[in-house]
Amino acid sequence: MKKFCFFAFTLLTVTCYLLPAQTGVIRNLEGTVEILNPGASSFVPASTGALLNADAVISTGFRSSALIELGSAFIAVRPLSRLSLQELSSTGGVENLNLNLQAGRVRVDFNPPPGARSSMTVTTPSTTAAVRGTSFEMDTRMLTVSEGRVSYRGSIGNYVNVYEGSDSTVLADGSSSNPHGNRRTGFQPSAPVGHDTASVPSIQASPIDPFVPSPTPPGPPPVPPTPPSPPSGGSSGGGGGTDLIVQPEF
Repeated sequence: MKKFCFFAFTLLTVTCYLLPAQTGVIRNLEGTVEILNPGASSFVPASTGALLNADAVISTGFRSSALIELGSAFIAVRPLSRLSLQELSSTGGVENLNLNLQAGRVRVDFNPPPGARSSMTVTTPSTTAAVRGTSFEMDTRMLTVSEGRVSYRGSIGNYVNVYEGSDSTVLADGSSSNPHGNRRTGFQPSAPVGHDTASVPSIQASPIDPFVPSPTPPGPPPVPPTPPSPPSGGSSGGGGGTDLIVQPEF
């Protein structure tokens, strides 16, 4: 009897220890939110307080959202999103949360207690985000970090570290962009069309501007024209009029 009681107590203790990390809870919802439970063939309406097991899928409709608590994480599922809870486990004191964002956008606040060993991964059809205690928002093509650090990669290439205030997105070749370059772009004004900011020289005072023609030095003053000589013989013929010559004064 004592052995049975000890076994039952141990099993209850382990179950209570694992339960918070093995199940999620819908803390709040707005609009149309549905759940596809593991093994089910159709979605059912969700409700506040509903428990979510591993492999459950959350779907939000137009102007709808849901707030989910998963262990040390709070996930805000934005409108028109579909999120799968692939892994919710706690083994040997290590919490593992693996989510798959199939469509839409989520905001994640992941704050494990100090000293806890926690790991969280959010994957999309084209990206993977490995989280170690942070706050961020992401969709299937872009990630923005508001606190902490997230290791982020596209479908190819290496992980890049995206820190607070930076973002990264998937490039045309499937790799993730440089988050530091994104940060510089956010604070640097755009260059004029057709100009490369890397090749624009600094403005310096110069005595000679190669784009302005130099002034032509003044030459000698122009020589006034020589006035014509008065015609000889005065008037010719009758009623022929009068020729008036004005001699310029110098």
